[in-house]
Amino acid sequence: MDKILFAYFAVIISIIDLKTYRIPDSILTMYLLLKTCADIRVGDSFMQLEQCASGFIAFLIFYAVYRWAKGLGYGDVKYAAIIGYAVGMRFFFIGALIASIMGIVSFIIGSRLLNWDIKRKLPFAPFLSFGAI
Repeated sequence: MDKILFAYFAVIISIIDLKTYRIPDSILTMYLLLKTCADIRVGDSFMQLEQCASGFIAFLIFYAVYRWAKGLGYGDVKYAAIIGYAVGMRFFFIGALIASIMGIVSFIIGSRLLNWDIKRKLPFAPFLSFGAI
């Protein structure tokens, strides 16, 4: 059930980000509340603590990129934190690596075929979603 719930929200978030270059807080909050309620029902407090730590570390990593490299939007930072919470630290790093590679490859292809310049915005949520799934 957890995977289906995440996939559902990941698709919604990706579509919205592709169309608007924004990730609505309301959708992130709704997913977080549903996921937290499902986790509380399971009752494994160690797992919940690990998931919270994973989300916090994911937030810190993406916030550092947002703050200093200016390569992400703040919605991507919040979404990365939720992905970290949802999938755990090990899978978060794998997913973030996949997302980064896909984003770079997409930009290279776009710059070659569509004449994108370096200042072009590229919605990153679809890549994050794919990497997480």
